[in-house]
Amino acid sequence: MYKSEVTRYNSYENQKRKRGMSMGKKQKRVSNMRKRLLSVVLAVGMMALLLPTEAFGVSGADGSATLANPQIQKDSSMAAGQKVTWNCVEFGSYPQAEVITQEMSEKYPESILNEDDYIISDGDYSALEGASWNADNEATVGGAKYRRVRKEDATYVSSTDRYQFDWDGDKVWHYFKYEPIKWRILEVSGNKALLLSDKVLDDRRYHENPVPITWERSTMRSWLNGYSAKENLQGADYAGKGFIDRAFSASEKGAIVKSKLKNPGNDKTEISGGNDTEDYVFLLSEQEMWSTAWAASYGFVKDRTVADEARIAKASTYAKAMGVYVRSQAGNCWWWLRTPGDIGAKVLEVKYDGSYGGRYGDHVASNNVGVRAALYLNTGASGAYSMAGTVVSEKLAGQGGTNKPPATDTTGTETESETETETETETESETESETQKPSQIEPIKFTLLSKPPIKGMEGQTITFICSLGLDPQGPTSKQILEEVVGRITWESSDESVGEVSGCSIRTRDNITASLYVNVICHKAGTITVTGTTSNNMSLSCEAAITGTTTKAQQVKTPATTKAAPSAGQIITDSASDGKYKVLTASSVEYVKPLNTDVSAAAIPATVKIEGKSYQVTSVAARAFYKCTELKKVTIPSGVNKIGSQAFTGCRRLKNITIKSRKLTKKSVGKKAFKGVHGKAVVKVPKGKLKAYKKLLTARGAGKNIKVKK
Repeated sequence: MYKSEVTRYNSYENQKRKRGMSMGKKQKRVSNMRKRLLSVVLAVGMMALLLPTEAFGVSGADGSATLANPQIQKDSSMAAGQKVTWNCVEFGSYPQAEVITQEMSEKYPESILNEDDYIISDGDYSALEGASWNADNEATVGGAKYRRVRKEDATYVSSTDRYQFDWDGDKVWHYFKYEPIKWRILEVSGNKALLLSDKVLDDRRYHENPVPITWERSTMRSWLNGYSAKENLQGADYAGKGFIDRAFSASEKGAIVKSKLKNPGNDKTEISGGNDTEDYVFLLSEQEMWSTAWAASYGFVKDRTVADEARIAKASTYAKAMGVYVRSQAGNCWWWLRTPGDIGAKVLEVKYDGSYGGRYGDHVASNNVGVRAALYLNTGASGAYSMAGTVVSEKLAGQGGTNKPPATDTTGTETESETETETETETESETESETQKPSQIEPIKFTLLSKPPIKGMEGQTITFICSLGLDPQGPTSKQILEEVVGRITWESSDESVGEVSGCSIRTRDNITASLYVNVICHKAGTITVTGTTSNNMSLSCEAAITGTTTKAQQVKTPATTKAAPSAGQIITDSASDGKYKVLTASSVEYVKPLNTDVSAAAIPATVKIEGKSYQVTSVAARAFYKCTELKKVTIPSGVNKIGSQAFTGCRRLKNITIKSRKLTKKSVGKKAFKGVHGKAVVKVPKGKLKAYKKLLTARGAGKNIKVKK
């Protein structure tokens, strides 16, 4: 198993600090010999400038790129202040360029026919029209593989923007050739290389329904890796038909390294990123995109608000056809990361101009955001890949947007609060006003039609109906209506009792729609389902769920053993007055107390769920957030992690007992103890007095707290 990204990042920082310390010691012992050697080194350096780059392994003897890390050069003409060159490889294949006739090409402006977007060939087009297509609408013609799609196959269709794909009618087939996927090499380490697709390859929702979701349970992860239905909350089966299955042969799959991914939360909103995962193909996190030395080593500037040319991605023609929203004729577009936004039902994205798409992210069910895949390649897999030259960031910007760097203070250090505000204001008021993304359209009414409570029994799916309306004076279409509905966030007050599984739309005029919201009933109880639109209109519907109560029903229903709770499921335990999230088959996370006015909380070492005991190993982020009546808490010995802001705002919390010996600065989140009583008394295990005093202070507790054994 290879090191996780976070481990590699920490290692990177530690090594950098060690190198600095080591250099400081060596500089005190500079010898005369070293001084004499300096002139020799300088002479060699001058000679190196005259040598061809092949001598340093940047290029091969034939001029092709080699496996190497990105080359970064300062360049004041760039918005990012630097120019980045990535070596590239070709690995796998995917539908990309569209095959069109000469006549078809004549209707497109020459500026739209970007390099590699189209294959203009009357002969190939004619052959494809007469080809034999399989059930997946794929065919091999002349030794090359193709995929055909129609308008109805697209994830999103825009009829209002000049840069979007032109479908030429609902039933016309469009033909796309499987071409080698070009990947940028972000890092080479030992016998593996981190690759990022050069282009956005497809358009997919991050998750098929607008519900709170993590990377682990998303349909995006399952689709990328070809996982079965049990791996995602939607229950969608991608086994044998995911991206990995379409893009790679059996031998190529063998060259992809299955990697352990850390899924950190949002740096700004501190929303949890969920459990760690092991995946072959994945999306990058925001920590790999900005703010860290780790991201900088890949060629991306640390300032997330800069319109960084290195982060700009163009969409393939196939991705445009599937619905990726393109911002300019150059093909620049938005693309997903795997980091959550300001709520669990949003995910961060990179904007068309290379800046971040805002700290709040886009709704998980948004249907016009691109997929830019990443993976680790085994570089020792002979014949699995080939070198594919280089990509330079100065050639990526195209004609999309204003690449204006944010303001900095006199030292050149970003003033984050000012920079973000100024840059976001510019982006929203000026740049976005040129061509609004469809997600800017908001509903003007959102009303419950069903009479609550809706009723159902354990195991059933029940439905309630509500109405949503758009402004009749604004742009309307079925696609716009679907996109607006797709941004609604649905949440259940207790997902262990019942949760939203989907929402369907019925409309006659594309202005007003009836929404049919489906709720899966897990067990007897009462829940409240709340829907919130992207402009914060909301409605709630109560659902009453019963068990199988009649004798006749019990006879008809065969006795079954109740399945054990699945990972990620939220469980309520009245005995300990708390909610818990199942982590593994033997461990849970303490999510929050049932009563936020609790004055004393003893988090149990173990909790019994469905007759089975689980060890409590972590305390969730914001578990006791602003529980202002809380005065006393006990954290058991098995807890090895405390989430960010877990006890923030607990101003009366004066008595804290920590039995765990496993807590470290890495495992306790930011501001975990900020705002607890200024003279709190904390009892800790023997031998942890000094370490925990420092830890608690670093995580927000006041300097006047008393730590004792």
